[in-house]
Amino acid sequence: MSNTSNSKASAKSKSSGGHSDVVEVESSDLPISCPLPGDPVWNMHPRVYIPLHQTDQYKCPYCSRLFKLVDSKEVH
Repeated sequence: MSNTSNSKASAKSKSSGGHSDVVEVESSDLPISCPLPGDPVWNMHPRVYIPLHQTDQYKCPYCSRLFKLVDSKEVH
C-alpha cells in the first residue's frame, strides 16, 4: 500500500515512549494522514486525512495523536 501523501520529510514528531503524541506539520506537507508511514503495523487504524487546511491543529479520532500546523520557522 502506498502512502505518498504523508511521506514528506519535514513533518516532525515529538515522541513520548514509542508513540508520537504531537506531529508538527508545515503547509507544504499537506495533505497528511494518520497513521504515519513509520507507525508499527500492529498499531494501525483506518487512514484518516487530517484537515489542517481548515484548522491549525487536529486530534486523530482513533489514536488521539495531535497534528499541529506550524510556520516553517517554528519547526525544531
